[in-house]
Amino acid sequence: MNEKNKARKEYIIYINDYIKRLNLLTTKNIYRENLLSLDNTWRILEQSKILLKSKFNSKFLISFEEKESNSFKKYITNILQKNNSIVYVWIKNTEQCGYLHPVSFDDINWSYPFDFDPNGIVTFTTIDFKNKLSLDNFFDEKEMKNKIEIEVFGEDWYDIGYISL
Repeated sequence: MNEKNKARKEYIIYINDYIKRLNLLTTKNIYRENLLSLDNTWRILEQSKILLKSKFNSKFLISFEEKESNSFKKYITNILQKNNSIVYVWIKNTEQCGYLHPVSFDDINWSYPFDFDPNGIVTFTTIDFKNKLSLDNFFDEKEMKNKIEIEVFGEDWYDIGYISL
């Protein structure tokens, strides 16, 4: 099976669930028309990989519920003060269905449910490819709590400290 036929088949399999998950993650109503083409998506994926090699990165943990706190809102505000570009949103099946047209952090529903995505990962990459914020939801068996590992890449965002109130 050639690549285009394979991509078309995967798109048909995943698109409805993918759209539902994007609607949980954003405050907008998302439809297929809001997605970029697969060619554009694959180009963006390649460009965004450069950030993973950045010497500018940081990582920290918070409880899952804390993403709705004033501390986290302040963190996002501080990020936006350094680089307020709109972002590409990556979740499972983005490669098969297409990136959502770039959105603002104001369009993100930070109250999304813990299990909204099978991988538990959502990544935001600025359209200038200078910064990336990755949130990885996981269950901490030792503490018996849902948590998020937050990883930040790029020279604008990596050194913004997180202060839990």
